[in-house]
Amino acid sequence: MKNENGSQTTLEAAREERSLDDLMTELNHQYYGRKIRDDLLKAEVERQRKRIKFQMDAAPGTLVGEMAEGRILALLGESGAGKSRALMRMFKKYPELLGKPEAGKERYLISIKAPSPCLPRLIAERILRAAGYPVQKELPENLAWNLVTQYLPVCGVRLIHIDEFQHVSQRNDPAQRQKIRDSMKDVMQIPDFPVSFVVSGLPEIAEFLQPDRQIKRRTRTIVFHPLNYERDRNFLETMINSYVSRAGLTVDFSGAFVQRLLHAASSQTGIFIEYMLEGIEQALLLDRTVLNNRCLEDVYAIRSGCLPERNVFTAKDWRSIDVEQSIGKYDDAEFVAWDDVDIDEDSDPGAKPRVRRNT
Repeated sequence: MKNENGSQTTLEAAREERSLDDLMTELNHQYYGRKIRDDLLKAEVERQRKRIKFQMDAAPGTLVGEMAEGRILALLGESGAGKSRALMRMFKKYPELLGKPEAGKERYLISIKAPSPCLPRLIAERILRAAGYPVQKELPENLAWNLVTQYLPVCGVRLIHIDEFQHVSQRNDPAQRQKIRDSMKDVMQIPDFPVSFVVSGLPEIAEFLQPDRQIKRRTRTIVFHPLNYERDRNFLETMINSYVSRAGLTVDFSGAFVQRLLHAASSQTGIFIEYMLEGIEQALLLDRTVLNNRCLEDVYAIRSGCLPERNVFTAKDWRSIDVEQSIGKYDDAEFVAWDDVDIDEDSDPGAKPRVRRNT
């Protein structure tokens, strides 16, 4: 509906904006993963759950051998690979693992992010806070970990998820890393109450897990591999079609659209989906009906800060562009050449006009 000046009413514009918000929320909640990998992840989480149940049901003093110990599930992948999304989705399939720990209740999961710098004391304090322990002041390292082994059985925490676990390897010296390994082993061997870990982060997590034979023996690993166009083309095109159809759009695969999108995303599933969703939103905001390179051109420019000639979605030599080092250095001459003046009629008349570059 338009008013007598031919423009939309505020109410109508708000309704359309809300409709777009609802659609983007719906698309963001849609999950599209790799079946084989997700099936492996589901099997490992189920394995953890069954181990926890067996340990809970065992009479005091009867747990022996490997069942008297916790285990580690490690998820390794580059940033943006989709590890956290896949893991949280899997945890939600087991409601008994989720919730706020309370005294007398068991089988609860807590989730923390590894601090940076990742001192042993700081990890212990984060675990305690997540479990509900009132940490009022900085604790001595040994006391902090002793409290972890004492308090987890009280509040019933059986599984600890630590995200960004690569921080353990990035700044600590070998002695500090071994302290963390030894502390984790203590937690996994609490008498009659072994606690397991799920750790997720960059591939360098392996540098922490492998040197200690006891840690390595207790660890199972799932790797989130980068995408590959030749191998994953059908998966990627099917995924894109699924999203754009729900948005009421079509997609133009010409111009190496998928390959460019994959390159911009550093071949990581999570980043690929982020770019795709922002491209869909850009198309809808500009009343376009097709998702194509033109939609992603603006998205990439804003996300990367690249020079116009180094935009993955327009450059002829896009394969040579290092998307990890994309912020361009502009020469003052670039700004002198801008000549499309955009004056906001409601702004201060004495203010300098904003300038928009011709495209």
